[in-house]
Amino acid sequence: RAGYGELELSTCRPGQQSDRSYDDRLTVDGTINPERSYAHLTDRFHLAGGPCSIRTAHPRGFRYLLIDVQGTGEFRIASLSALEENYPFCLIPRNFGDPGLNRLYEKSAETLRVCTTDAFTDCASRERVQWTQDNYLANRVAFFAFGDTAMMRRAVFQAAQNALPDGRINGFFPSERTNCAFASSSLLWLHQLVDYQELADPDDLQRLLPTARRLLDFLRSLQDSEGLISGWPAGQFWDWAPIEDSGCLLITNAVYQWALARLSVHPAFCEHLETPDFARLPLLRQATNARFWDPDRKLYRDAIPDSGLSAIYSQQANIMAALSGICPAHESRALLLRIINPGILGPVPVGEQIMDRENRPSPEKLIPLGTLWFAHFLRESLFESGLPDEALDQMRRLWSVYDDLPNLPETRIQHGNTTLCHAWSAGPAYLLQKYHPASGMTSEDAVTSRQPMRSATSLKTASSRSRKYEAVESTILSSSAGSGRPYIAG
Repeated sequence: RAGYGELELSTCRPGQQSDRSYDDRLTVDGTINPERSYAHLTDRFHLAGGPCSIRTAHPRGFRYLLIDVQGTGEFRIASLSALEENYPFCLIPRNFGDPGLNRLYEKSAETLRVCTTDAFTDCASRERVQWTQDNYLANRVAFFAFGDTAMMRRAVFQAAQNALPDGRINGFFPSERTNCAFASSSLLWLHQLVDYQELADPDDLQRLLPTARRLLDFLRSLQDSEGLISGWPAGQFWDWAPIEDSGCLLITNAVYQWALARLSVHPAFCEHLETPDFARLPLLRQATNARFWDPDRKLYRDAIPDSGLSAIYSQQANIMAALSGICPAHESRALLLRIINPGILGPVPVGEQIMDRENRPSPEKLIPLGTLWFAHFLRESLFESGLPDEALDQMRRLWSVYDDLPNLPETRIQHGNTTLCHAWSAGPAYLLQKYHPASGMTSEDAVTSRQPMRSATSLKTASSRSRKYEAVESTILSSSAGSGRPYIAG
């Protein structure tokens, strides 16, 4: 749940201290470790004594709640509840003719719903901020699973309002930090701009075009003699995995060229953005293919490595080569079938694993996906390449691992700071609606399900609608400084 924990005490003693810790998992001892994440999700309350009601000042996300009481005297709980606060989405029911896919659709949509307030948030716990790259999926799930475009509008406009002076789109917003203005946030914002045009049918698109022009000008300033993006001022960040993250990357160039292809089919963008890269797109694809394709391995490299280093190969780079059109269409199916062969995959990355320059991955194995976030692009590329059976098989393989969880996690293997409820893993709710033949969604449905844009004021009002959940049983895990008198669960 995401919201406010409410604790009603029938009695307590002056000077007692009540700490409340929150998490989506338990330790091996069956308790909560509030230091597992850098966020240290614990609230401390100093009690005045007598009956009282304790509610957090800010919303928290949690599956488990630990109440730790310190001080002498009686501490009696009358009731324990959670007041949930999320955006009031209403799920569009669908039947895909497969109970497992039906559950996955609902779980994916629920994962996104939990990760909302009056805006999208990356997760229900930890920082709870609106990451730009995550919104690529959040916007689509909001539309396809809930028929909502108001949150999409807010996300696209807020990202534009928080663009940096050089044209980049910040990684999250509002924020004064610029070290998270990743390549992924800027390039996927361009894709969100196209989605806003196609799905929301807006009458205010013109207001976003100056931001798009500045970003395209910035991207051209990074191009080398062949027109490829040669680097990035901050990190490029594409996945929690030990993939290449600096210099001229295939993934960054692929996502840019994919954005150009999507923008170029709309007259509104072609007429007003005025970038020569629309006309140069075939040449950019050819240059990228020539630079990164390894004919001996029949795979794309992540990057051209520095002198003395071996090239590395990842599912991530090859997926984007297929999805963006860098890999010729008649070869993309064979490429995708090759990279989903378990025999060529290395170990799954653990937690928030990134490139370790002292211990580079072996070039002999393909670096696998580290997150369900990037697994979305694998499934999308399979569907787009005419491999629907393989797309559904990968969906079942990668997502069914988490059937015992109420939501979908941040990384495939959890470690350290990661969370078990993350919005960027909600892709099946979009892909099943768009591609599965049993969904019943047609292009006409997509148009008629558009909802009128809601103002910022009505968004705020809608997000404050809450649901209250009462605890059926209360178990107190406590430590005491003193009396030995019992803690009584109401």
